[in-house]
Amino acid sequence: MTGKKLLVFIIALAVSSQWSVLHCNGQRITDNWQIITGTVTYDGEPLNVMVLANGQYMFTDAADGRYELEVPPDAGGQITLFAFCDKLAPFKAVLNSWEAGNYDIRMSPALPDSKNMTLTVNRTSAASGWVEINGTAAYNGTPLNAMVLANGQYTFTDPSDGRYELEVPPDQNGEVTVFGFCDGLAPYRQISEPPKERDEYIQEKWDEGYDISKMAYGDGSWTVVMSQGSGYDYQSYYADYYFPEVYIYGEWDEGYHITDLSYGDGTWFLVMSGGTGYTWQSCNITEDFPEQVIKEKWDEGYDITELTYGGGEWAVVTSYGTGYTYQSYHTRDSFPEEIIDEKQREGYHVTDLVYGDGMWAVVVSGGTGYDDQCQVMGTDFPGDAVSEKWKQGYHISDAVYGGGMWAVIMSRGIGYYAQAWGNNASDTAAFPDCTPEGQNAYVYSVMKNVYLWDDEIPEVDYTAYDSPEELLEDIMYESDRWSYITSKGEYHAYQEEGRFIGLGFGTKYDDNDDCRIRLVFENSPAHAAGIKRGDKLLKINGKTVEEIDDNDLWDTASGPDEPGVSCELTIEDSEGNARVITMLKDWVIINTVRYHDIFRIDGTNIGYLVFTSFIEKSLSELDSVFAEFSREGVDELILDLRYNGGGRSDVAQHLASLIAGNEAYGEIFLQTTHNDRHRNWDRAEYFTRPANALNLGRVVVITTEATCSASEAVINSLNPFINVAIVGDTTCGKPVGMHGYDFCDKHISPIEFEGVNAHGQGDYFDGISPTCYGDDDLSRLFGDTEEASLKEALYYITNGTCLDERKRNKARGAREIRLRGFRGEIGAF
Repeated sequence: MTGKKLLVFIIALAVSSQWSVLHCNGQRITDNWQIITGTVTYDGEPLNVMVLANGQYMFTDAADGRYELEVPPDAGGQITLFAFCDKLAPFKAVLNSWEAGNYDIRMSPALPDSKNMTLTVNRTSAASGWVEINGTAAYNGTPLNAMVLANGQYTFTDPSDGRYELEVPPDQNGEVTVFGFCDGLAPYRQISEPPKERDEYIQEKWDEGYDISKMAYGDGSWTVVMSQGSGYDYQSYYADYYFPEVYIYGEWDEGYHITDLSYGDGTWFLVMSGGTGYTWQSCNITEDFPEQVIKEKWDEGYDITELTYGGGEWAVVTSYGTGYTYQSYHTRDSFPEEIIDEKQREGYHVTDLVYGDGMWAVVVSGGTGYDDQCQVMGTDFPGDAVSEKWKQGYHISDAVYGGGMWAVIMSRGIGYYAQAWGNNASDTAAFPDCTPEGQNAYVYSVMKNVYLWDDEIPEVDYTAYDSPEELLEDIMYESDRWSYITSKGEYHAYQEEGRFIGLGFGTKYDDNDDCRIRLVFENSPAHAAGIKRGDKLLKINGKTVEEIDDNDLWDTASGPDEPGVSCELTIEDSEGNARVITMLKDWVIINTVRYHDIFRIDGTNIGYLVFTSFIEKSLSELDSVFAEFSREGVDELILDLRYNGGGRSDVAQHLASLIAGNEAYGEIFLQTTHNDRHRNWDRAEYFTRPANALNLGRVVVITTEATCSASEAVINSLNPFINVAIVGDTTCGKPVGMHGYDFCDKHISPIEFEGVNAHGQGDYFDGISPTCYGDDDLSRLFGDTEEASLKEALYYITNGTCLDERKRNKARGAREIRLRGFRGEIGAF
């Protein structure tokens, strides 16, 4: 296949003749030497640089830039003079003997398109207390004979393989600054920091926006490859032993990236790919590798997508097409071929391949990418830990066995988005450190990495905080009212099952600034206690509403959200009768379709839907209602989102598609933009054409200040394609969204992206204003055609204008009680 190549990694590469190769040994050969003196400056200022002339070298005086060298002229009586300085262009001059007495050097900036060498730096501790560094110098994979300088010590690389070794003193921070100088190439500079432990390296790279893309174990140590961006755009690796660096750096320079690696038969095997995915491939091979098989599969258009060495044999999986569409594998005796063949017939494909502890571990996935995973493996694999992460939406993106343990990389979302990892030989993998300090470290890392306003995160000592919740509150951007941490169990119970722990009612202020019950969930403690919509709330646990409001206690006034917690309310009914009610918090099961009806007015069938949350169970509830609307020939729709705080964008996409149908099918529903670290996560979601879509040209939406997030996305995304009229009050103003991450027994949902519609419209942080203002009439039940907002909506549909034009675009009406974070998304105590 074009662009693919096999490279035998042990072959010594020749030095290209177009680059100067320096052979400098610093030895005096004859007595016919000459003295050269002068100064080295840049823009009139003296420089401390390395000066080299016919094999002799020294460093200039930092105070005045002077140098003095005694050098042997070459056979032609000439002296070739070099000067090298970090960030400046290399200087070169060929001097005749009469010019060499005094020669001043004027350095110049390096050109923007200067050719660059690659200098690798490996570091170990030396017995002297100094640091031993070694590595290679190369250009485009070709070894160089260059000068290497590190903390005042210097040497020259071997011209045959570009290797060097130096023992140097570290500075006060334990760092070694390494320079590489070679004629014709820009100077190279790298700071070698004290070595990091593997876990520290991984965490640091996560903080920088990298993800683990491959791990391997060999020769008693681990290698970790970390990548950033779409399709392995930027790569880095951790290795504490010899690794084929010249080969890797040379391939990186040509635009290739590491897509697989394995250790076997005493050497490293790497697959390097270029382009999108696995488009072009290169690999270094060993004698035992099935080279001919790979060449044949490449010729047929296949790519290597997985390989490993185990039990004295190689196993290689090659794939064809997008998303592992067609697969082939080459193995020997012990590979579980029959099981894999069966899974492939069921539509699965091999996405990871591991050999460890005398057995093969094979991960197979269905659908696109890593969807629907299962494992074919022995009992020693950390199955319980993996199963738990699968339940949370993660997938295995890499697994390795080494040193008597399994290392499992679990990722979530697109590509390697949202990673966790474990490396425990038992069934409980070591996922995030759950000490208070470990939880704080995790939250700080997540925020620095994925937060939409990552550049606004202050530098803080996260160990100084008592809890991750306290830390999050302190580092959130001032415009962020929504990021939160909550219980992992309650979060998933709500999102996946529609359950939450609480009392089961929501509140708001009316136009008289009285705190009223706006909504009571059926089968809740509040419903069982006889609390009704429109009742006035006077006290919670002995504190008046005024005290709670003045001291911002709404999130804590009712006590912890745990089953059995007692809460005392003082309620006044519509007749003015006050009573004290004591309730115990419990699980509340909600129906997200709160109410629906069809009004038949003057021959027009008007559907009415009160919808309260965008969660998983909403999909089936919406489908049921819209099936009825479709059967009954609904011509117009009133969508009541007045208390809907948002939720999942895929549910919002489904609802909008049910409304617009053919009017928007195939068009962009939502375009998301993440921070600069994760622009590869940006994506567009499209309108679909579900069964029972109404194909409406207009929808009237009832809103309040509690209408938020996914609710606003439905309004904004429908706007380019159908007429959207808004009745009620200005919405909350949340044109941003979150994904979410589990850690320990908690869940964090930070704001990660901003959303716009097909016309690029968004940025409604001040809310979306109504077409016609309508009161949220708490004195009437949902569906009462005399309720102020519903009455306004019906009037608009039948007359095309507001009931009272003086109320058009009125400012915000009755104020909402803002519950923070997860409780604010639910919108209820």
